[in-house]
Amino acid sequence: QASSTFKTYDEDGDGFLNREEVLAYAKTEFNLDLPSESLDRIFRQLVAPGVAGFKLAKLQQLRSAIGIAQHEARGRLKRMPSDEREKHMEAQKAAREAVVAEKRKRSEASMEDFAEEMKAVDKRVEEAERSIADFSGTAAELQISALPEKAREAVVPVRAASDELERMQKRIRSIRLEACLTREVKEQLWPEIIQLSNGVVKRLAQLREADATVILARQAALSKAHERFDALRAEVVGKLRTCIEATDRQAA
Repeated sequence: QASSTFKTYDEDGDGFLNREEVLAYAKTEFNLDLPSESLDRIFRQLVAPGVAGFKLAKLQQLRSAIGIAQHEARGRLKRMPSDEREKHMEAQKAAREAVVAEKRKRSEASMEDFAEEMKAVDKRVEEAERSIADFSGTAAELQISALPEKAREAVVPVRAASDELERMQKRIRSIRLEACLTREVKEQLWPEIIQLSNGVVKRLAQLREADATVILARQAALSKAHERFDALRAEVVGKLRTCIEATDRQAA
C-alpha cells in the first residue's frame, strides 16, 4: 500500500517526493494546505542537505510530520474567538472555492491543449506503423545486403513518434501533479486525466510492438534468404554430382 501511494505522488518518477509532490500528498491525503513554514520545517528536519526529497523508506516519517502540522492548524483555529473563527472559516471556504475554480479552469485548458497535441502525435504513430508494415511486406524480397539499411529507415518514424510520446508522457505527469495539488480538482478531473495518460501508454505499447515487428520481419527475411541459398547450393551440388558421375561413366 505504501509503495503504491508513494508512486502515485512521485510524478516525475525519480524515487523522491519533492516539495511540490509533498504539497500534493498533504492536500490529497490529509486535506491540508500545508503552510510554507511547516513545509520548510519538515524538509529542514527530515531531509538531508542535497537530497531531492523523501524516499519511500521515509514515507511514514513524512506522514507523522504532516499529521503534526495538521494538528497545529486545527489548534490555531480552535483558539480563535467563535465569531472570528466563523468568519475565518467562511472566508476560507470562499477563497477555497475561488482557488478550485481557477485551478480547474487551468487544468482543463492544459488537458485540452494536450488532447490537441495528441492528435498530431497520433498521425506520427500511424506513419510509423505504415512504415513498419511496408518494410514487413517487402523484407522477404530484399537482398540480404539491403536489409540492415532498409530496417533502419523503417524505424526512423518509430523513433520520432516514441520521442514525441515520451515528451507527452512528461506533460501528462505534470497535469496529474497539478490536479493532485487541489483535492477537489483531482476528484472532478481524475478519470479524464487517467484516460489521457492511458492513451499515451497504449500508443507507446503500439510502437514497441512495431519495433519488434521490424526485428521479426528482418529475421524472417534472413531465414528465407538462407533457405534460398541452401536450396541453390543443394541444386548446384546435385548437378555437379550428376556431371561427375557422367564423366566417370564415359571414362570407364
